[in-house]
Amino acid sequence: MTPFVVFSLCSAGSVVLGLLLLRERRQLVRAVPRMVVTSGTVRELSTVLTSREAGSIRSQTIVHVEFTVDGKPYRCHTLHLFMGNRHVGDVGKKYDFPPGQIVGVYYDPQDPRRNALVIDTPRRGPAVIVFAVAAIFAVMAAFAWR
Repeated sequence: MTPFVVFSLCSAGSVVLGLLLLRERRQLVRAVPRMVVTSGTVRELSTVLTSREAGSIRSQTIVHVEFTVDGKPYRCHTLHLFMGNRHVGDVGKKYDFPPGQIVGVYYDPQDPRRNALVIDTPRRGPAVIVFAVAAIFAVMAAFAWR
């Protein structure tokens, strides 16, 4: 395969990934006004340090909360609806709760699998990064074409 074909395929794949990320974000944004709160039981909710390098601290919260909607059981594995479970900086024990504790879970009544413990601000960051990578691959493909 020529470099042009490789760079073009990488660019096209990045565009598709970016569009999928935007679609997922749009679905979540549309679901927010419908979201309601129910009680869930913590099975595991703890924050672990993932890296500490040159003044940069990163951590991740492990979320396993069980809740029911209309008698059907669901699991919540998401801390922040848009940001997920990763943190930059030290959040300490802010999100640590003992097993068995009752917490509030936001969920979409149309699709309870769409749920989180915290509704945060929507972010476009991941999609923008993926589109920037697509642009870089497109430029590389253009130079390879010559």
